[in-house]
Amino acid sequence: MNKETGWLIELQRDSESPQWLGVSPEKTMEFYTDSLKAVRFARQEDAKAMMKVYDYMAGFVRYQQGLTMWGKLIVTEHTWN
Repeated sequence: MNKETGWLIELQRDSESPQWLGVSPEKTMEFYTDSLKAVRFARQEDAKAMMKVYDYMAGFVRYQQGLTMWGKLIVTEHTWN
């Protein structure tokens, strides 16, 4: 079996398991506890750039809705077998 490696955008919350950014069947960005559903980036710098874009967009929506920050976004490397 081939090993696959990629960079993921991870949402960390104090009381929950990590979640990774993916795209739902409805074409919206969602966080999943299953890393197999995550969007995979070949390069770390691409994942970091997308994380900044997502954080900006999500922050604007949260601001409009009067919501507070719900966790910390980081970029992590994953390997799947």
